[in-house]
Amino acid sequence: MGSWSVRSAGHVDQELKHEAHIPAEQSAPGEDSWVPDSDAHSCGPGNPCRAPLQGSGPALGLAPHRWSVVALMHRDQRMRRSDDFRVASRGQRIRIGRLVLTAALRSTDPADGVRVGFAVGRNVGNSVVRHRVVRRLRAIMRSRTSALPAGARVVVRGLPGCADASHDELTRWLDEGLERLRLARSA
Repeated sequence: MGSWSVRSAGHVDQELKHEAHIPAEQSAPGEDSWVPDSDAHSCGPGNPCRAPLQGSGPALGLAPHRWSVVALMHRDQRMRRSDDFRVASRGQRIRIGRLVLTAALRSTDPADGVRVGFAVGRNVGNSVVRHRVVRRLRAIMRSRTSALPAGARVVVRGLPGCADASHDELTRWLDEGLERLRLARSA
């Protein structure tokens, strides 16, 4: 046996000193190789049931239409314009836990609804983590908007570490913050 050298990009990577040992056994004369019959599958051509389907099957409905079940924060209750964030930034600010709540009353007109905005910076985590934090905060605030006075503008800002907080911690921080801002009305 000779010595083989394998070259990659002009460099000797490895020298092979031996070849793999492969036994040269052959089947006995007259013995055929085994190949399954065409109707070996229980639903093959010899069986009255149909052949198995190929490709992906129909959707199983693993993601149900949750939007009809879960009450989302209404579009009119979310801050989307920079003017709303600017109004809220002129109000009171309080830090509690890993959150900063900023709130202001724009007007006391009942027709002027409550608006809530969320700000979670890059220092909290990557995009997936930041969006998860916003979804969690939005879910908690959804049930608290009815307790806020008309015309309230609230911005909830997540600080580093809020992604690791439990649901109970986030709920407690939001409740205490709204209480300290004197925005939560007693039921």
